[in-house]
Amino acid sequence: MAMGKKRTINCFLLVVTLITIVFSRFAWAGKDSHFISNLEDSPVAGKAVAKYMQFFSEDLKKPFALWLSRAPKYLSVMRQIMSENNIPGDIVFLSMIESGFSPYADSRAKAVGPWQFIASTAKRYGLKVNWWMDERRDPVKSTMAAAMYLKDLHNMFGSWGLAMAAYNAGEGAIKRALEKTGGNSFWDLYFTKRIADETKNYVPKFLAARTIALDPGSHGFANVVPQTTFSYDEVVLWQPLDLTVAARCAGVSLKDIKALNPELTRWCTPLDVKSYILRIPKHTLMPFLAKLDRLTPEERLPMRVYTARRRASLLSIARRFRIPVELIKGLNQIRGRYIRAGQKILLPPDNSSCLVASR
Repeated sequence: MAMGKKRTINCFLLVVTLITIVFSRFAWAGKDSHFISNLEDSPVAGKAVAKYMQFFSEDLKKPFALWLSRAPKYLSVMRQIMSENNIPGDIVFLSMIESGFSPYADSRAKAVGPWQFIASTAKRYGLKVNWWMDERRDPVKSTMAAAMYLKDLHNMFGSWGLAMAAYNAGEGAIKRALEKTGGNSFWDLYFTKRIADETKNYVPKFLAARTIALDPGSHGFANVVPQTTFSYDEVVLWQPLDLTVAARCAGVSLKDIKALNPELTRWCTPLDVKSYILRIPKHTLMPFLAKLDRLTPEERLPMRVYTARRRASLLSIARRFRIPVELIKGLNQIRGRYIRAGQKILLPPDNSSCLVASR
């Protein structure tokens, strides 16, 4: 009898869970629909959006097709992050117009990554930007930072249209524009001279990109081949690891390791942290750990040995090999400023292509 009751309760809980999931999906669909209808609720919107739908599907068709192919790779994880932050899921298409969903995108203003953060804003929202890594490139970490920033902007301005405009122009510029014009929505600013043309076009571009991305076939992009979904296993490393060695342990190419860890800007995992979580391809964790366990510290992080010449200094060696003085000191446990002739100096591997992690 007790077992029967237990099964009944378990079945009831399962049904409740399924109903919750279904209704939550409808709720989010409704939220996205409401979010978009509010943005499009202007006589100006239709014409402005149509202009960029034509631009993307005709003038910029080849690059936009590439953006569409990247979209399925990151959309799922990005939408989940937005959902967890109570942000409409379709706002992820901002990343499409910012970077074409590219972790390696950069701009003349030195904005980097899928969400095009400048360094100061990135650091404000918890992203690390240093010699070893640039988390603005990471599609997961940068999306988490973008979600926090967009949420703050929405709280500040009370609408997603203004939040997106502020994401593009900066919150100060939008505050001043609203104060000068007395407006209270993005479209109130559209025909004024208080915001730059780039910002005026930002929301129409977003709406156009979203419309096409949700139904590519109806807009001339029926033959786009989607890239593989961004999925991986993670391993905690307690010692630095050369990325080439990591690739061998996982049985994949160096390119595969770099693609999963775009934040890494050097040939190995950071030397200035106690531990590092490295992403490796799905289903490679067990063989990876087995091979890694057999390696000595020297095999995990191979080094080149350089013999210091007469009158050589840390600065001259750093300049010759284009690496920071502090890295040389760290690798060799040098505390002072001087070295002697004949001293053996450890340096990164003798392969300049490994010094900076390429795309």
